[in-house]
Amino acid sequence: DAIIKGGAAMQALFEKRREELLDVVKSVRGDITKMLRKTLGSLVVMDVHNRDITAELADANITGVLDFDWQAHLRYYHHADGNSA
Repeated sequence: DAIIKGGAAMQALFEKRREELLDVVKSVRGDITKMLRKTLGSLVVMDVHNRDITAELADANITGVLDFDWQAHLRYYHHADGNSA
C-alpha cells in the first residue's frame, strides 16, 4: 500500500518501523529470560533491516511495485523439483 501511495505513506511506514524497533529494544532491556532475550535479539536484527530498507525505498521515491529498487529486494528462488520460494 505504502509503495503505491508513495511519498508521505512511505515516510509514515518508516516511522512505524522505527517505533516497532524501539518497542522491541525496550523489551530486550527489561527483565526477561535468556531465551526470550536471544529471540528478541534476532527480531531486532530483522527489524533494523526492515527499517533500513523502508528508509532506502522512501529515499528512492518508489511509486510502484514494478520499480527496480523495490524488486531488487524481493527474493524468489526456483528449484528444479517444482518448489519455489
